[in-house]
Formats: sequence, structure tokens, C-alpha cells
Amino acid sequence: SSPNSGSSPEFVAVTPGDEAHAIVTLGLDRGTPRADGLSSQASRRGASPAVAGALADTVKENLHVRSLCCVFSTFASGADGKPDHATEELFATIKYRHFVGAFMQTSFLMPLGALGQALWAGVEEYWIRAGILTGIVAPLYLVYAVFVLRHERWYLGLSGTYAEKCLIACLCFQSMAIIAAEFMRPELDYGMLVMHIGFVHNFSPLGEMAIHLAAAGFGLVPYICLKVYSHLQPDDDPVKSTLMETTTEMSYSSCGRKNVSDTTQLLEILMPFVILLYQSVVTMRRFRSMRVDLLSGCILNQQRARLKNERSKCEGLLTSMLPRQIIGALKDNEPIDPQLFNDVTVVFIQICDFESLCSNFLKRPEAVVEVLNTLFSEFDRLSDLLDVYKVETVC
Repeated sequence: SSPNSGSSPEFVAVTPGDEAHAIVTLGLDRGTPRADGLSSQASRRGASPAVAGALADTVKENLHVRSLCCVFSTFASGADGKPDHATEELFATIKYRHFVGAFMQTSFLMPLGALGQALWAGVEEYWIRAGILTGIVAPLYLVYAVFVLRHERWYLGLSGTYAEKCLIACLCFQSMAIIAAEFMRPELDYGMLVMHIGFVHNFSPLGEMAIHLAAAGFGLVPYICLKVYSHLQPDDDPVKSTLMETTTEMSYSSCGRKNVSDTTQLLEILMPFVILLYQSVVTMRRFRSMRVDLLSGCILNQQRARLKNERSKCEGLLTSMLPRQIIGALKDNEPIDPQLFNDVTVVFIQICDFESLCSNFLKRPEAVVEVLNTLFSEFDRLSDLLDVYKVETVC
């Protein structure tokens, strides 16, 4: 039996004593192609997405942010504590997008500082220092800025590529060039080096290890070595004598820096170290906070997806028991009034001789489940096709 034409499926209250009763005997054709059986039923009820979501949630919830050697942090798995490289790659890509504006704008401004130092070196007639700052340090900053400005899409995809290694190499070379420029004066100064360290730590999108390599490995360590060497060597050292010959008759003592005290020398060594240490702590805390935010965002999105999934399952359960109009009225806290429908069709379906069928033909439990699954899947398909409201009752 099918719904009469023109009638719409509505809620029908049926009692066991209702005279409208029909028994439909179905023939089971084993050769009929069936749908995906139990998995189709599970998918219709939202079980498969729930299982997939639970697996994804398990993987993500096992992640945490781990600090290593107080120098950098990483995503690690809660089970074995190993770094999670997939999440790290995602985080690196996000960092490039996060720093794109600051990196480009600061790269345009940094050459002003380098050119200012070069101008002062020219006034003091330290021509080699002025040439290094003008010909190497300042142009490299401009290269970074123009590259991001003209090729932003390529810049956003640098993470994990050889181009990123080239960027790291350029920053390391720039650090060495700054140290070389400082060596071309009678007394090394840490002003330009600290500016470069601040640029690398605060505005570059690189990872912690690359930042430490460019700022400390090729910046601070050579500076301290040259500073100690310059302090320990006597004034008549050949290196110092050669350096003095490249300058004008502006004598070493006229600058007021020949007889500087050991305390001043120690401060000039310790100050960039303290500044670098502070920058390293700030950088590590910033990247750790960014990782925690990313992880919290992923967990929040998954919780929202789980909430949406559970809500759809609850609505599906309600839909299997009540018509949508009744559900909508219940959600809106509206009173439910009895309704009368003059044109309805009620179908009662029963599998005849089910016990005999199971004992004589379907002896294996798997066969019984397969037949029932095929039966219910077909009724679900027909109900959806004919827009029929179905009340499932298993006795």
C-alpha cells in the first residue's frame, strides 16, 4: 500500500486495536543486489562519522606543546613524546602567513639603520666598514622586502623548501657581514648587531633553531670572540696596527676609547649576550603561545564538529519518533494540539514465519543479520523515496 495522491505524511497515532490493519508478506530474493548493509545503516544513523571523528579527536587530543632544552618548543605526541612533524609543518606555514606584513615592512626600514651606520663610518673615514654596510647589509634587507612584496605567494610557501634554507643562509651571512664591518673599526660596537638580532627574532618567520643559528651562531659568538681577542691583544699587535693604517690620522686615543676600563669592556661583551638571551626567551614564549593557540583552535573546532554531530544524531533520533512539525513545536516551546487527518494510510509490516525461516533456512547468525539488514535498508530507501514517515518497532 502507498500513500494516496495529494496526501502528505503526518503523525498518526495507532493503537493495537485499530481496525486499519494490513499484513504484507515479502519474498526474500537472495540474488537481489543489496546496499552496503550494516555500514549503510550505521552511516544513516551517523555512526561512521562519529567513529571517524572520535579517531581524529584521539590523535589531536594526544598532542601537546613540549619545550626542549629551554631553547625551542614543538608539538609532541602524548603517547611517546616524539615531535609531530605534520602539525609542525602546518604551524610553520601559519607562521609565514602571520609574519608576512611585519617582515616586509621591517625589511624596508632596516636599511635606514644600516645606511645611518655607514654614513657615520664615512664621516670617521672607515671606508671598508662603510662599504660593507652599504654594499652588503643594507641591500640584503631590501632584497627580503622586495621579494615578499613581489612574490608574496611564493614567500608563503617557503616553509621546508630550499628557498627557506637560502633565506637562513642570507641572514647568517648578513650577521657575519655586520661583524666584519664592526671589526673594521678600532673598537667593536654591538649597536648594529643588536638591531639585526632584534630583526631576526621579532620579525622573521623562521623556526627557533634557524633564528638561534643566525642570531647567536653567526652573530653573537663571533662578536664575543673578536671582542675578547681585541681586548687581550696589545696595542702593537700587527692586526691592530694594520687596522689603524687603514684609517686616517684620527688616532685611537683621540676617540677616547684606548684606555677604557675592564668593566666597560666586560659590559660591552655582556650587554649583547643579555639582549640575545632576553630575545630568545621572548621568542620561545611567543612561539609556544602560538602553538598553544593553534592546538586550542584545533581542539575547539573538533569539539564543535562533535557537538554538531551529536546534535544531528539527537535530531535524527527525534525524527524517528516524531514528525518534524512536532519536533519544531517542541523546540519552540509551543503547545502540541491533537490533529485530525481525513486521508491517511497506515501500513503494518510483518515477516511471516520468521522463527521457521531462521531455524530452517537462516541457521547462521550472520545470515539472519544480513537478511534483516537488507530488509531494513530497502524499507529505509523506499521511505525516503516516497516521503513516508516510518515508526520502527521491533517485537
